[in-house]
Amino acid sequence: YFGDGKYQQAISELTIAISLDPEQGQFYSNRGLAYRRLGQYQLALQDQDKAIQLDPSSAKAYQNRSVSYRELGLHSKAESDSVKACLMDSQYC
Repeated sequence: YFGDGKYQQAISELTIAISLDPEQGQFYSNRGLAYRRLGQYQLALQDQDKAIQLDPSSAKAYQNRSVSYRELGLHSKAESDSVKACLMDSQYC
């Protein structure tokens, strides 16, 4: 669904996946990205925070949270997460 821009459907499917395996950080990270694409930045941040809590080594989660912070005008937090993502994985530099 995500690849087709069907973000609400992606959120629904990811919510089911989370209910089946709530310890899978990637599910939260991906759902947070879908929320962000819908402009629901607070919900995106909640999921991205959870993704980082579950997997603190996920550069993707830090990068996703960085973009959400930037959209909310929280530039210092965005920069901090962007640097963390870059240090973890050069594709985010």
